[in-house]
Order: sequence, then C-alpha cells, then structure tokens
Amino acid sequence: MMILLSSVAFASPQQVELNETYSVEQTKAAINSRFTDDVKFYVPMRQVEGPNDYTRMYITYNLDEWVMAVFQNEPGYVCGLSMTVPDSTNSMALEHIATTLLLTAVGTDSENYTWDSEEIRQLCRARDNAKEYGRGFFYCHDTQRYYRLVTEHDRVRSHWYFEVKAYVN
Repeated sequence: MMILLSSVAFASPQQVELNETYSVEQTKAAINSRFTDDVKFYVPMRQVEGPNDYTRMYITYNLDEWVMAVFQNEPGYVCGLSMTVPDSTNSMALEHIATTLLLTAVGTDSENYTWDSEEIRQLCRARDNAKEYGRGFFYCHDTQRYYRLVTEHDRVRSHWYFEVKAYVN
C-alpha cells in the first residue's frame, strides 16, 4: 500500500493595508486632529529606511519627544502605524495614543465608531488588552480587517512603543 502525502501549509494571517482611505500625510493629519496643539506633529514627514524592500517608512516627531512612524506598502497604501513616547507620558495620554492609532487605522471617517457604539467598545477592549497583556485585537466590519495593537514598554530606553497593523483571515 502506498500513501502519498502532500505538503500542507497552514495559512497565517496576511498583513494588509490598514484602510484604503489615507495617504501618509492624511494619516498624520488624522492623528493630529485627535491631539491637542501642544503634542501635535508639526514636523514634516521624512522618509527613512523601511523594514524591507516592499515597505517605506516615514517618521515625524513633536516637541515632547514623541515619534510617529507611518509605513506605506509598494502600491502606496498605509500598512502600519507606530508611535514611541517617553515613559514619563501619563497613563491617560497613553490610552489616548492607543485609541487614536486604532481609530486612524480603521479610518476616522467610519460612521459606526461613535462613542456609544459596539464598535468603539471592541476597539477600547483591544486597547485595554494591549495595555494589560501587550497585544489587543478587534475586527472592523467596515474595512473587513482584524486590527492588532501591540504595546511595549522599553525600560532600558525609557519609552513606550505602540504599533498597529491590519490582517485578513
């Protein structure tokens, strides 16, 4: 008796663009729209070396030493957001940063994300899970994507790090 085995590949989630709404500068503007004037990013976005050949990375910073990075894939869509802030940033501001990044990731024009909606409750649960466990996920019906927020505290460099990516599957 002969048994033929084919190779089986288990699908892992595929990272995709966050939404098809914003360019790099529009992403910066969307984030700035949720911050007060004293912490907005006024410095123009500057391209730096990306994590791979397919992804370009743009950064900006503000006067409070916050650094924002916007990742753009080859077709020109934003495929990731990150922010690094000093660990002296208060906990309320840290929650606001996480919420802002997630709302920007799904597209702040999303009409379902009102402050009393189930969608915002899911987003806030993901934010709270990331704060407590380092990772939080939620599904957005508008964009048909899963969003992952990673939150890390780097004690050596004394910074908080936030990263948002989107996945299908």
